[in-house]
Amino acid sequence: MTLEPSYEGMLHVVKAETDRFDLYRGIAPWLREFEMPLRHVMKEAAVLAPPADAPEWHAVLVPGLGGARRRAAIERWRRGPAVWQRWADEVRALRAEIAIDASAERFVAWLTFADFSYQVFPQTVDFRGADLPAGASFAAAQFLSDAWFSGSRFGAGADFRGARFSNHACFEDCWFEGRSDFEDAIFSSSAQFNASIMLCGLSVRKARFRADVWLRACQFFGPVDFAEVQVAGEAGFGNCYFAQDVDFSEADFADNVDFEDSLFANQALFEHAAFGRHARFGRARFEQSPRFRAARFFSICHFDDAMIPVMPWPVAEKLEEIEQCFRKL
Repeated sequence: MTLEPSYEGMLHVVKAETDRFDLYRGIAPWLREFEMPLRHVMKEAAVLAPPADAPEWHAVLVPGLGGARRRAAIERWRRGPAVWQRWADEVRALRAEIAIDASAERFVAWLTFADFSYQVFPQTVDFRGADLPAGASFAAAQFLSDAWFSGSRFGAGADFRGARFSNHACFEDCWFEGRSDFEDAIFSSSAQFNASIMLCGLSVRKARFRADVWLRACQFFGPVDFAEVQVAGEAGFGNCYFAQDVDFSEADFADNVDFEDSLFANQALFEHAAFGRHARFGRARFEQSPRFRAARFFSICHFDDAMIPVMPWPVAEKLEEIEQCFRKL
C-alpha cells in the first residue's frame, strides 16, 4: 500500500506535533491538563497568527495556563537549587534542539519564563547562581528579608519593576542577556550590582535607594536609564563601561557619588541632577561631551585627569566663519 504524498506529509506533521508535546511535557509536566485546548489554539494560530507573533496569546486563549506556569515556578524554587539547575539544564538542551523551529522556540521561551510577579517572600530569598534560561519577572514582588541573586544568569529579560526590597539586595556578578528593568523599585537597605554584565540595557528610572547602591565594574552594552532616581546613601559607578547612552537627568544623590575610571562611549546626560556631597569623575573618559545643564553641586566636584571632548563655542565658530569670508576678499 502506498500513501498519497499529501497524506504522507500530513502524517509527518501530526507525528512531529506529538513528539513536540512530549518534549514540552518533559520540562513542564503541569502542561498535561492543558494539552487538548492548547493543541486547538495552536492549530488555529498556525492559520491566523503571523509567525513572528509573541506567544503570550496562549495564556489569553487557554484559561489557567499562565497561573499554572507561575505556580510551577514557585514550587520548583521551593524544592531547592539542585532541582532548579537540573530543570534549567533540560530547558537549555531543549532550546538548542528546537532552535531551527522559531514557533516552538518562542513557545518554550514563554513556557519556561520564571514568573514570580507579586510574590511575597517573607524569609531570605536565595537565588545565588540560579540559571533562569528564559528570564524572570519579580515585578511588584516584596522581599521582606535579604534577597540574594549574586551570580545569577538571566537568559532573557529581568523584570523587577515596582519590587520592594526591605533588607539587603545583592545582584553582584550577574549576567543579564535581556533588558533589566528596576523602574519604581524601592530599596530600603543597601543594594549591590558590582561586576554585573547587562547586554541589553538597564532601567532604574524613578527607583528609590534609601541606603547605598554600588554598581562598580559593571558593563552596560545597552542604554542605561537612571533618570529621576533618588539615592539617600553613597552611590558607586566607578570603573564601569557604558557602551550606549546614559541618562542621569534629575537624579538626586544625597551623599557621595563615584564615577571614577568609568568609560562613557556615547551621550551622558546629567541635566538637572543634584549632587549633595562629593561628585567624583576622576580619570573618567567621555567620548562625547557630557551634558550638565542645570545640574546642582552642593559640595566639591572632582574631574581630575578626566578626558572630556572640547565643546565647540558658537561665538568662536561664527568669528572663524567671518574671518574666512574676509580672507576670500
